[in-house]
Amino acid sequence: MTAVVEGSAAVVSRSVAELLGTGVVEAGSVVWAACERESAAGWLVVERVVTGRERRCAIVMPDACSVVASGPISQVQVAAGPIPTEELMPPWVSAIAEAFWGGQDLRAERDAARAAVRAQEERLESIVDAAHEFADEHSLCGDFDEFMIREGLRPRSHDYVCEVNATVRVRIPASGRDADEAAGRIDDDMVVAALAELRSTGLLSDALMDRDVVDTEEA
Repeated sequence: MTAVVEGSAAVVSRSVAELLGTGVVEAGSVVWAACERESAAGWLVVERVVTGRERRCAIVMPDACSVVASGPISQVQVAAGPIPTEELMPPWVSAIAEAFWGGQDLRAERDAARAAVRAQEERLESIVDAAHEFADEHSLCGDFDEFMIREGLRPRSHDYVCEVNATVRVRIPASGRDADEAAGRIDDDMVVAALAELRSTGLLSDALMDRDVVDTEEA
């Protein structure tokens, strides 16, 4: 039993399971759902008898055609009810609740499938890592890596250091009597400063014109 404060009055809310057990409300009644922000009135829809788990319930607002509360009957709280009404619960109210539950079930199945896939991927990665370790310890040749690639598995990877010639175009202001003299005054410090400015402004990648790997050695 939970106390829910609405305005200046304290309202005692009870679970749907408790109210059903005492006969205070029945499925198809109009009740006030004890929501986090405010209570809302709606039709109470309860699952028929199910095996292996607790029955679910949903409170459906007829005006908005939406579910304002849903969950196991022991967890959904009702602030007040039943609210007297002359009409019976329309059949489409149950359809909304069942569609809501169906969506929950599908999302749960999706999440379970994703978790199973992740677990399988992690298991496969651990097997591949163990195979790489075995291959390194026993000095297996490149046939091992070719086999891994052929089977769609990750081959071994080694670390290398590559020496690269990079061509970068920068614009450097210079003064002189003519173009040749201005070009002759460009020194290493001016080029380094221009490159540093490009890097600080995030434009260095745009200035890269060409690159060429001239040497590679194991790290």
